[in-house]
Amino acid sequence: MGACVSSAPETAESKQSRQVEASLREQHNHESEKIKLLLLGTGESGKSTIFKQMRILYGSNKTNAELAHFRDVIRTNCLTLIVVLNTFVKETPNLLKLLGSKKERSAHNEICDAFETYKEGAEQSNALSFTVFFPQISVLWGSAAYKAAYKRRAETNAIDGHHVFLNDMERIADEDFLPNEADMLLSRVRTEGVVTHSYDIPGERGEVTTFEMYDVGGQRYFRKTWLHCFDGVDAIIFVASLSEFDQNLAEDRKKNRMTEALDLFKSICENEYFENTSIILFLNKKDLFQKKIASGDIAAVPEFSDYVGPRGDYDSGVEYFMLKFLETNEDPNRAIYTHVTCATDTNNVEFVWASCKDIILQNSIGSSGL
Repeated sequence: MGACVSSAPETAESKQSRQVEASLREQHNHESEKIKLLLLGTGESGKSTIFKQMRILYGSNKTNAELAHFRDVIRTNCLTLIVVLNTFVKETPNLLKLLGSKKERSAHNEICDAFETYKEGAEQSNALSFTVFFPQISVLWGSAAYKAAYKRRAETNAIDGHHVFLNDMERIADEDFLPNEADMLLSRVRTEGVVTHSYDIPGERGEVTTFEMYDVGGQRYFRKTWLHCFDGVDAIIFVASLSEFDQNLAEDRKKNRMTEALDLFKSICENEYFENTSIILFLNKKDLFQKKIASGDIAAVPEFSDYVGPRGDYDSGVEYFMLKFLETNEDPNRAIYTHVTCATDTNNVEFVWASCKDIILQNSIGSSGL
């Protein structure tokens, strides 16, 4: 008979060590299978709306607590718009004189006094203030002065689109109000720091890919946090707002928003961390741009006086700004994938995302040498 060789029995410590090693290997393999995406852009470009769309398309339903939070955010958005317009009217004599009735002047003064110091981030107290001052807000939103002020919102920090909330303020002020998907997509809360979420997204053949998406605060003082997200990034989705070509930054009233987006995009293209990273450009808010361009003039904005396309032409305007972004990329070997988007349109985002997903997966496979 041949000799029989037996091994020593495995100790509890060695078994635990082996299990830990196996767990770490599994975690490493799982991490390597994830597709890591950064959502970048300047403040108020709509990137957080893209982030919310992914939750609608591939995530779980909102909890009651989340719905209550969005209710407070939406009421805060209503109040913020009125406060911004209130300040603008107060500082603009030809608007102030449009407050025709005693009721309008009284409502205007009450808002002035109540919100002389206003903090947008305090959602719960602001939501309560919206319901308390609902009568005054209703009067002012219907006034000629505030209608005229909203038409000149490019001169203020008013968020495009929040007029929809004020047009429907009776529903929003109702004590039983809970927001729907359209409400939540239109709502605005500033991203502070980095917000992340993972989505398991099925492919055409039934395979599932985990996409880990990071939404990074777009204001200048949050951008330093981007460095913590750079390691192992597969793709960047850079979101720029087409409709803000004639507006200035909230944090720097002398800097044009589109120019800031172009400068930021250029710095990303030149960043060594992103040398082998796919870059996808979303020219966002196409719906608002189309409305604005119908009566606006790109060449009238000093930063874009070189525009020679037809005035009021949507397609020419889109092409002009698209080329502006593409020209910032000086690497002939880098492809920039561009899409014109409306982040509040779920069907549009789903269609665009299908194309982006294929590009990201193909480039990820290519970079891994498979």
